[in-house]
Amino acid sequence: MGEVSDVAPGIYEALVTEGLAARLDDVSNRLAATTRSLASAEAPDRIAWHLSRQIDRVLNDVTDADRATVGLQVARALLTTLGELVSTDPQRTRRRRRRLIAARAQPARKVS
Repeated sequence: MGEVSDVAPGIYEALVTEGLAARLDDVSNRLAATTRSLASAEAPDRIAWHLSRQIDRVLNDVTDADRATVGLQVARALLTTLGELVSTDPQRTRRRRRRLIAARAQPARKVS
């Protein structure tokens, strides 16, 4: 993910992974890190953001010829695993999907 020396002072919106925790420990003699627990309301967005960055990095390392195929395999595997780990309310999912479809079906309004 980078060298320890690339940890610079600043405000970061990042999940503290094992790798990041190790990097922070390595620079603790010159920088102080303040962390907080991941709020339940923020969890879906933050975890999805973290995963999207990891997927982007990995797929950029795949050859151009294989990137789409591998990307679809990764997506299918993630969705399969997600379905095995988390059960969802099918009614709630359908209602959310209908709202999204209805929102997309609205004609664009002209902004003046």
